[in-house]
Amino acid sequence: MPKYDDIKKDLIFEWNAASKFDWPKIKHLFVEAYVSSYKNSDPAQFNWEGKILKEDYIIKLKSHFGHLFDEEKRAILEQENNHQRIQYVIARLHDQPIAFFSCEVNQKTAKIYLRWVTLNPGFHQMGIGRAVLNELGKRFPETCGMELYTRKINENSIAFYKKCGFEEVKEIEFDEPDLMKKTDKPILSQYVSRWLKNDAVFAPLDEKVPNIERFVGFKKGVR
Repeated sequence: MPKYDDIKKDLIFEWNAASKFDWPKIKHLFVEAYVSSYKNSDPAQFNWEGKILKEDYIIKLKSHFGHLFDEEKRAILEQENNHQRIQYVIARLHDQPIAFFSCEVNQKTAKIYLRWVTLNPGFHQMGIGRAVLNELGKRFPETCGMELYTRKINENSIAFYKKCGFEEVKEIEFDEPDLMKKTDKPILSQYVSRWLKNDAVFAPLDEKVPNIERFVGFKKGVR
């Protein structure tokens, strides 16, 4: 199997530069990557309504992740040019997209929050995912690390993050700290205390998902 060094001269990283011709290719990459990750998992993990027959599972997965991609693309394209909260990088090999990572700087933690991490399954175990993470670090040098959450059943992703130096954390929180809440201890000091303990991912509020117990958080300090 070729390694990153064998292809890096032909690999190009592009930020926020997908053309109208690129988006269908990126969607196909996105869907196939996530189907590959979950094709052998229990459909009940996705909290879909009704019983999903085995023969319908892959079709349902493709529809599910196709919809999630469309939502992410819409969020990206609807941003104002002077305020691009969500940014993305495409890794191209011979002009073909083989990886798509979307992210944002999390204002609650000053870390790079990884929204979606997708790599063509045919290019796993080559060091490309790690190379893309390095590109994120170069893009946001003022940040103090990276963080994300993923499904507990996504074993390949979990192994990848651990290999790249991420640490599993106990909790995933989405809500903003309520600074007006009356408690014996100031909310802000509680929040800062927990942040310093490094025991949770404080994800953006609009990333909130149901059944959070089915997910696991990861974070990594300064690169």
